Amino acid sequence: MHGLPFGGAPAAASTTVDLLLPSYDLVNLSAGVDYENGLSIVVYLNNVFDENALLSFDRERGGRARLGYRTNQPRTFGMTVRKTF
Repeated sequence: MHGLPFGGAPAAASTTVDLLLPSYDLVNLSAGVDYENGLSIVVYLNNVFDENALLSFDRERGGRARLGYRTNQPRTFGMTVRKTF
């Protein structure tokens, strides 16, 4: 027993991480209409298939704390409305 609270790892423990990240594909869609009066409306859907891409490896405090991955934004949809004068 190492005496650390909540089942923490002993100080001499090592962590092995594979830094080769898996490939990924992201699909984004958008469609819009421009009107003669200067109004523009665009609808969009980003990350259509809700891919959870691992973008980079993240080490807090040089690896002495949390180890994790930075990920992309989840599926997002919305609308943009613009008016030119």
